[in-house]
Amino acid sequence: MKKFKRSKATGFFDEDFRLSKLTQLGDPLERLSAGIDFEMFREVLTDKLQAEPKGKGGRKHHYCYEGRQRIRPCSGIWQNGEMG
Repeated sequence: MKKFKRSKATGFFDEDFRLSKLTQLGDPLERLSAGIDFEMFREVLTDKLQAEPKGKGGRKHHYCYEGRQRIRPCSGIWQNGEMG
């Protein structure tokens, strides 16, 4: 079984060092942004990528049953061997 490898905690300047190293090596995104004006896509992307809510959201109620009859909403915590 593989052991979980913990990620090293990042320091205050680690992100800055990583970006400066990418710049020295020739970051392809910097070359792309020099040739393409990505701001011209902003309006189209913000209009099309806005996610409308599909409903009120949230989980549906869980009810306790006695036989086939629904008796009350359950709290979801096991009490005395029953869901209560």
